[in-house]
Amino acid sequence: MSKPRTKKKKTTGITPQRSIRQDLLTSAAQISDVRQQTHGSFSFNVGITGKLYKVFQEACIDGGTIPDALDGQLDGFHACMFMVLNKISRMACGEPNDDDFVDGCNYLAQAGEELLEWWKVNSPNLGEEL
Repeated sequence: MSKPRTKKKKTTGITPQRSIRQDLLTSAAQISDVRQQTHGSFSFNVGITGKLYKVFQEACIDGGTIPDALDGQLDGFHACMFMVLNKISRMACGEPNDDDFVDGCNYLAQAGEELLEWWKVNSPNLGEEL
């Protein structure tokens, strides 16, 4: 007679002596090292991204065709544009890789969708043309 099968418990690989936080921090440190080799220094990269975003925001305010972040909040459009600029910064600071281009295209497409939705709500006549 065979024994009934029991389901094996999935394990996280975390031993009782180690916490989830320690494992996450260890993984983050390992990923950070790899990312730095690909994208350059994190602090330099985010500094460049911040400068690019500041110029972008100033262009939105001065140009007036793209709304500035509403009430000082980072809306979906501006969040996507920040990520596009982050990908551009990574391209400038690190080694060329397909991921930056693919992600950048996706963020830019999402930004376009967010902006067109905003225009449809806030500029109904323009929304009909789009």
